[in-house]
Amino acid sequence: MKVFLALFIFSYPLLSVDRQYFLDYVYVNANTGQSSGGHSGIRLGELVYHFQFYPDQIFHIVREPWSEFRYVYGIQENRTIKIRKISISKETFDFLLERMNEIYLIQKKELDNLVKLENDLKILESISTAGDLIHLKAAGYFNSKSTKNNDYKPLLQKIHSKFGRNFILKNLNLTRKKLYQFEFYSYEVGQIPNEQKIYPKTIKHFSTEYLELISLMKFYEVLLDELELNPSSFFEYSFDSTLTLTEIRLSQLSKFSEKLENEILNLFESNSTNKGYSLLVTLARYLVIKKSIVNKTNYFLDSYSKNHMLVIGEAIQNKSFLRGVETQSREKVNVLYNDFFTKEDLLEKDYNKLEDLANRDIEILNGINKLEPIRINYEQMMPSKEGDVVLDYDYSKSHLLKSLSAKVRTNKSEYELALQKKYSFNLFNKNCTTELFHSINSFFHNGTIESKERLGGVVNGNDFLVFIPVYAYYAVGEKYNTQLEMNIPSLRTMILEKNSSNGRSFIESNTLTSKYYKFNNEDSLFIFFTDDVIWQRPIYGILNLAVGVGEVIFGIGILPIDKGKRFVKGLQGVFFSGPELLFFNVRKGTFIYEGKPEWLEEEYK
Repeated sequence: MKVFLALFIFSYPLLSVDRQYFLDYVYVNANTGQSSGGHSGIRLGELVYHFQFYPDQIFHIVREPWSEFRYVYGIQENRTIKIRKISISKETFDFLLERMNEIYLIQKKELDNLVKLENDLKILESISTAGDLIHLKAAGYFNSKSTKNNDYKPLLQKIHSKFGRNFILKNLNLTRKKLYQFEFYSYEVGQIPNEQKIYPKTIKHFSTEYLELISLMKFYEVLLDELELNPSSFFEYSFDSTLTLTEIRLSQLSKFSEKLENEILNLFESNSTNKGYSLLVTLARYLVIKKSIVNKTNYFLDSYSKNHMLVIGEAIQNKSFLRGVETQSREKVNVLYNDFFTKEDLLEKDYNKLEDLANRDIEILNGINKLEPIRINYEQMMPSKEGDVVLDYDYSKSHLLKSLSAKVRTNKSEYELALQKKYSFNLFNKNCTTELFHSINSFFHNGTIESKERLGGVVNGNDFLVFIPVYAYYAVGEKYNTQLEMNIPSLRTMILEKNSSNGRSFIESNTLTSKYYKFNNEDSLFIFFTDDVIWQRPIYGILNLAVGVGEVIFGIGILPIDKGKRFVKGLQGVFFSGPELLFFNVRKGTFIYEGKPEWLEEEYK
């Protein structure tokens, strides 16, 4: 898997000049897999913007930290990264940053609209065809059976004192009535504007309101029955003596639990229609903190939702590497932990950061100790464990929802097709490289004149050969006000530099004896690396080609077992060995290596 734990990634030092600003044009050279012909992006400060064609058939603009981009392409995918630093004014820097964020947020809004349509459809299908259950975010933190305990007592006393003893039951019945009488409606989606600068309106939908009502109903049910936490929804995090809950820390946790009680009461009085999920999460945190206080042990909610990626196979077997990652993770947890307990005013956002990182660290530990798949998520997590909730609806009307489902399904399909058309991909005039220049040039009202004033020149996405990333890199150097050039070596290049004087060059020349390269499912089988040789390349290529043919033959033999996976890998190996016979190199190997070299962290932070 080409993605790994996003919080624990390497970064490269930025070249900074006082009072000087740059637009960085980033070129990533070729390797197998995605962007096998090379890739392009632009960097503004610590953010990289680049375009990728996703499985949803939509050409996404991606905004991510430079450190993450650097790690995935330069370290894991073993690609050399070249940067041309274009000198610009602060005004132009701010202008470009604002415009790139604008087109990113416009597309994000359109994609969010698509999600809302998908949620509408799921709800209608759940009611009209799938029965009486719906999968609800944060509902999985609570048991289905009542186990009344003292953890609820302080909270319930405050609720009864302020709102009356019938408050919970009254609001539960009111919420159930709203759900029972909920009016699902049809709506027109409207046209998606082709003009990329027009911020889209939120599509009229009912899923947000309906899901919030279900969340609110679930919250009142949990509170009324005083349901215990689901044992699988939280974990113990107390294996380090630095994390001991001292009397002072226990006192701080007690204060924080009181703050969460007040937060729940404040949400009751809020006029917001979107408080059901917040109440569920706050209550779950309240209960897990109460458990921590009673047992004098740190417990945290399992924050992962079903929408996560997994690290499996070879990656979780590289224990020395995982231990290095976990050491960094533990250090960050300790910093956040001590910081949280030394603050006079304990904030829920600070607790969320600690909770998030503890989740990531325990995942790595489970990978090391139990060889369990490691869940990863690139964004800060809020507790989201899903659970099934019984719907409350007038099923005598369910036949009416079938026609509405068909309407929503059509709306969703039409909207998705419109997005695919608006954000289409074409290898020659709308790829990861050309779209960067199309975007930049669209920002300038005076076209060529303004581009020359701000950047020193003009590169058009439709210019001859600009669709080729490496050619575009040279075009930027010729036409823009390029002041500096940076060459960031690939992982293997750095490895060879470190081993050039100790006789390990030959050992690192092939996949059989390499200390750092391990065979993995991302690559087809090959023997020799050819990225650091020229005249030997055709010879190595012939041997790699033979290995590829062998993998094809082997794949044919096991077709019924692996459904053609090995056969396809063999074909890929044959395909990428071909250029080596003509002195070209494309394949560089994907690195999931044992251990993290100390020299890498020292020199390439």
